Amino acid sequence: MQDATPTPTPASTAAGSEDKENKKTDFRINIALDTRLDGQVTAYSGTPEKSTELGFAGKFITLVVDGSITENLTYGYRQRLFTKDLNPTSFFNATDWLYLKYRFHKNFTFTAGKDVIAIGGFEYDMNPIDVYFYSMYCNNVTCYQLGLSLTYMDNKGNHSLKAQVTNSPFSTGAYDGKFAYNLLWSGNMGWFKTLYSVNMVERERGHFLNYIALGNRFTWNPVTIDLDYTNRYAVGENQRGFFSDFSLTCMVTCTISKKFNIFLKGGYDRNLGQAADTEDPYDPMVVPGSKYFIYGAGVEFFPIKDKKDLRVHAFWYSDNSKPVPNTFNIGVRWRIKVFQSDKS
Repeated sequence: MQDATPTPTPASTAAGSEDKENKKTDFRINIALDTRLDGQVTAYSGTPEKSTELGFAGKFITLVVDGSITENLTYGYRQRLFTKDLNPTSFFNATDWLYLKYRFHKNFTFTAGKDVIAIGGFEYDMNPIDVYFYSMYCNNVTCYQLGLSLTYMDNKGNHSLKAQVTNSPFSTGAYDGKFAYNLLWSGNMGWFKTLYSVNMVERERGHFLNYIALGNRFTWNPVTIDLDYTNRYAVGENQRGFFSDFSLTCMVTCTISKKFNIFLKGGYDRNLGQAADTEDPYDPMVVPGSKYFIYGAGVEFFPIKDKKDLRVHAFWYSDNSKPVPNTFNIGVRWRIKVFQSDKS
């Protein structure tokens, strides 16, 4: 057995060893595959014309890579692998993010590349693999674009402010000169967290669809309530009032134990800002005339103790479409950690 008493080391040798260790461990890479498979039945009420839909489907398979190049230079990459056509354009469209992030000051970071558009709201912020049914707005919004961002974070890490410029999600081609200007505040006040943003998104050059997105999370153990409100307004488009186009969602999650969650979720999307027959609406995500309700409930089970890498889920949801659908789903999601750098 070796003597537990440490051997004195010259300061120069210790410093040299530390430098080598830092150089050795600055570069990190973590690789994972994230997958979800579902079995689903959708039955329609009150109509014999529309038959029941049922079967099994692969919902997601994504490659996730992240790590660091130096202490202050990190990177992230997430690629959806289910795209059918692997030409360069569609392959990059299936890239959720691919960015470099440089921390040039203890409170400031600069990010360049493809990233999530900085829009507030907790439904929008969730990993799509963890969302079982969406509001109309979040189901149709484009989330990922190329751009630049500057982020300030306070010394305690509780509050951050991100200023971002990206290509517009309404861009129809490369270099078409349409942009989105985004400002996002992420706040953590213990039991109350925020994801608030203001956004100016260019529909056509010089014509903007503006968002005020207010994401609120209230946590009283074991209950978490997410309440999101997103208002959309297009200046100069003859919109019928500031509050005529909005989305409101609420999700209540109760942690029964370390292995079980149950949840209730509901959402309402409305756009009365333009006539329902408008040919070129300013808001194509929630089209004019929409009054859309969605509601449902579900349960999550994590069979591996103290880990979230394997999840079994079951849920039901419906909406106010005609005919009324009732969707029942049972599925599994698992995350395979292909490789992880030593984090010791």
